[in-house]
Formats: sequence, C-alpha cells, structure tokens
Amino acid sequence: EIDPAEKERRRRKREAEEQRKAEYAAKARAKAIEDARTIWASAEGCDIEPARAYLAGRGIRFSSWPPTLRCLPAHRYVRKLGGQYQEYHRGPAMIAAVQAPNLSVCAVHQTWIDPDKPGSKAVILDGEGAELPAKLVRGTKKGGAIRLTAWQGRDAMVMGEGIETTASALSVQAVPGAAYW
Repeated sequence: EIDPAEKERRRRKREAEEQRKAEYAAKARAKAIEDARTIWASAEGCDIEPARAYLAGRGIRFSSWPPTLRCLPAHRYVRKLGGQYQEYHRGPAMIAAVQAPNLSVCAVHQTWIDPDKPGSKAVILDGEGAELPAKLVRGTKKGGAIRLTAWQGRDAMVMGEGIETTASALSVQAVPGAAYW
C-alpha cells in the first residue's frame, strides 16, 4: 500500500511535469509558426520561375499563379542534430502557405527542387549519404490547408493529398468553378 500522502505527492509531481511539457510544446509550436511566417515573408517578391518550371515539368500550368505559392532561390534545408541545426542543402524551393481557418499562415510546406531537371525534386543527402525527404513542413499544419484558390463564391471544393495532385486538377479545371485546396 502506498501512503495517501505519497500518492498525493506523486500526483502533484505528475501534474507539474505534464504542465511543464505542455508549456514547452506550446512555446515550440509558437516558435515554429513564427519561423514559418518568416520563411513565407522572405519569399515575397522573389522570382517564381523555378517553382513554375518545376510544376511545368510535372505537366502543371496555371492560367493564374496561386497566391499561396512562392519560391525562394537559395533556401536552406536544415535539420536539428544533437540539439543544433545543421544545413544539408541550399537551393531553390517552392514555398506554399498553409493557412489556418482565419487565413493566417500557420505553416509553410517547402519543396526543394532541382533546377537542372524540370519536374524533379532536389536530391538531398545527410552526412552519411542517406537521402533525406525533399519536402518539409515548418509550423503547425493541424487544421490548416494550402488554398490554391479562394473559397468565396464557389459551390464546390476539390481537395487532394498534396500540392502537385491538387494543382494538377486545378490546371485542367477538373471541376469548373470549384475551390482547390
């Protein structure tokens, strides 16, 4: 039998630890969202041609470029290793805004592209030669969407599992007049 006072002490300790973890997670989430918004803002006004060429190489062409897609010409690919960020690659990346329900940017979807191979993602290797994913999300995507078109004035919606899938449907107007997210 555990003494009731000991049970209470353990309960308080557990609650304090859970509170500490929740506060840490909230700070990390806020920092990730801030980072995402910084990345998004830094891509404003940059030449979108590398992203346009990447999508065109995949057979995707838009009559008007989605406002939620941007490009950075020399975007850093970093990952945390041993508590520190390490850069593995630097190159052109398509940057997509993940928007919360209130339309604020809550994350960015980053796709590093190979400018020498239209339609191809960059090959990114870690220090040991293993291939890393060429797509990363920074921020919090929960509850968000990459809105390639606005919802206002639409009576149908096309949703896809990824940017390229949904963009393909948009480029051929699979459902005329629909919103594409």
